[in-house]
Amino acid sequence: MGRKGLRIAGVVLCVVAPLTYFGGLHPATGLIGGLVFLPTGWILADLFWVGLGLLAASFLPGGALAKTAVVIAVYVLSAVPVALIKTSAAQPRIEVRSVENGPQRLTRDEPITIVTRLQPREFAVGRNLPREIAGDEGCMCFYFRTAPTITQFFQSRLKWETTRGLSDSPSASLDVLGLDTGPILQLIDGDDGYDIRLVRLEQHRETSRHVFRVQGLAPDLRQTYRREDGLRHEFWPQAGLNFAFSPWPAKLANRVFLTPIESELQTRVLGQAF
Repeated sequence: MGRKGLRIAGVVLCVVAPLTYFGGLHPATGLIGGLVFLPTGWILADLFWVGLGLLAASFLPGGALAKTAVVIAVYVLSAVPVALIKTSAAQPRIEVRSVENGPQRLTRDEPITIVTRLQPREFAVGRNLPREIAGDEGCMCFYFRTAPTITQFFQSRLKWETTRGLSDSPSASLDVLGLDTGPILQLIDGDDGYDIRLVRLEQHRETSRHVFRVQGLAPDLRQTYRREDGLRHEFWPQAGLNFAFSPWPAKLANRVFLTPIESELQTRVLGQAF
């Protein structure tokens, strides 16, 4: 493909990909937009960056190998915005303090059960992060769910088996969930603070317990959403963030680069209990 062909292909991808993504996702396009977005939304951001690479390659005098290298290099650059967002000085910070350190460390190769409240008050692990897009079959519409939460952070980094809900009653115990043996990660957002408890059970008996107190969780990190809002609430900034985090290099960067909250949980909790 010559320079002109590369330029045309690049312009087409750079225009059509974001138009299809944002147009298909926008509530104004309704069911038709959703039917377009569902099969294509996962690849559109990648095509946009490939289009940028084709545009850059079209200005080079080199051969096909050099142009291919440029396209790949530009595509990989899609990870840069994600790395900058997650390591930004504007990201909130927390302090994790060890309250109790058990005699026995847990191992990552064991399936772990995560226990939260029945109505968990979820906190995000940072600001300006992508939010899950969910569909409602009743209204045939999309809506934004939560940003990545503390619960999801542990689910992605441990051999997570299941997440169970425990009653808010002070007398509620793990026994009511039928948990008698194995490692348990309990997330407790109580009136006196946010606690992370890692417990090993042997025949209903705790043989080791690690307790961490999380301090400094900003109120705006609390995750709430209403289905009836659809995607109308802050559509453009949130859809833009989701688009930025969609390419595969960006997804890898999202895994490698940690927000300050993720870094503190990784170092203080996982580093000390495992």
